[in-house]
Amino acid sequence: MYRQNRQDDSIFDAYGYRFNVGIVLVNQQNQVFFARRIGAHNAWQLPQGGMRAGEDSEQSVKRELFEETGISADAIEILAVSRDFYSYRLPSRYRRRKNFGIQCIGQRQLWYLIRYTAASDREIAVEKVAHPEFDAWEWVDYWQPLDRVVHFKYEVYRGVLQEFAAVLGISEPVPALRVFPQAK
Repeated sequence: MYRQNRQDDSIFDAYGYRFNVGIVLVNQQNQVFFARRIGAHNAWQLPQGGMRAGEDSEQSVKRELFEETGISADAIEILAVSRDFYSYRLPSRYRRRKNFGIQCIGQRQLWYLIRYTAASDREIAVEKVAHPEFDAWEWVDYWQPLDRVVHFKYEVYRGVLQEFAAVLGISEPVPALRVFPQAK
């Protein structure tokens, strides 16, 4: 059972988690697309975005990838979908105000492993999309997002990257757990 936010067609579960798709986009060398959020000091992340009522997850992931990066469906190949949804809870300071009786407390994400198949990086245009969310991007080594992701997304990223490593034939061990300082 889910509820729909009539303002933007986002869908939520009964607890206030927004249904979402996450994207591990890799190039031919299995490097991962990692992008910096606009207006957030050094906040890097993998592409992600809300599922809309009436869309299946594959439609959502293709729409979100295009909206955030400019990459069209012609330049990708879907390699895998996570076995289940991964969830994270947003710290209170990042939660949206209640809209239509729905308080978004976190994300419930279905993840996709996608290969970027275009011959060059010219199709990637984070600055030219209609509503830019990123101001920089780079291809990074497969496990590097674990070193740079915000604390509340860390366990999701670790689980997703570990799940997809086998699909890509990555045999390097998962890096040791990262320890975050306690919030005061």
